[in-house]
Amino acid sequence: EDLRSFLRLVRIAWRIRPQILHTHMAKAGALGRLAGFLYNRWGPGRRPGARAVLIHTFHGHVLDGYFSTWLSRIFLGIERWLARRTDCLIAVSQAIRDQLLTRGIGRESQWRVIPLGLDLSPLAHLPLPNGSSPIRFGMVGRLVPVKNHALFLDGLRRVVQQQPSLGVDGVIVGDGTLRQTLERECQRLGLDRCVRFTGWQRDLASVYGSLEVACLTSWNEGTPVALIEAMAAGRAVVATDVGGVRELLMGDVDAPA
Repeated sequence: EDLRSFLRLVRIAWRIRPQILHTHMAKAGALGRLAGFLYNRWGPGRRPGARAVLIHTFHGHVLDGYFSTWLSRIFLGIERWLARRTDCLIAVSQAIRDQLLTRGIGRESQWRVIPLGLDLSPLAHLPLPNGSSPIRFGMVGRLVPVKNHALFLDGLRRVVQQQPSLGVDGVIVGDGTLRQTLERECQRLGLDRCVRFTGWQRDLASVYGSLEVACLTSWNEGTPVALIEAMAAGRAVVATDVGGVRELLMGDVDAPA
């Protein structure tokens, strides 16, 4: 499937003769930039004035928390090779840019930081939590290993055990390959009565309007949209110090943790 996608990208480039080829995400970015490299090296782009400018945006990266050590090293080598053949590299946060530069991906002169732009007006008008019980902690995102939902559940268990009179419950919004595993973990921890799995939800105002505290426990992040949305809704945030989280919460990537 990857080879078929790559060949289709090559054919598209040959047909439309792009002036700019801008890619996103890991696999799509690799296939797209490789197609652009071939277009510029051996295709119509090799002619004077016809070269396609290659741009890639890193919304995060898959070099931590996704694959085994040896496979991550292979992907690191691929990203370094691709970066040398890319005209401009964009990161959605300063932290992501610095992490990738430290790993030898691109030169400093290639990098630009462009923060995410989102329409947050529906969330900004939500009423603030009124302090009623129970206090609802929630996570919004894909149910995949890198999001580390197990840490969220363990933290919730500790709160329930240490503050039994506080009155708390949890909600996990989203879906993914780990849903059944996480549901079993809830039962094992004795949280099945106070944690609810909602699946995917489209009405973000209802999602964040029902939370008092938004949590993020990921091993690795770019700029987490869920935290931006939660902050726009005026919700308290608890998060691991990864990716662009510190920039969102503290406004200064160099501030002490």
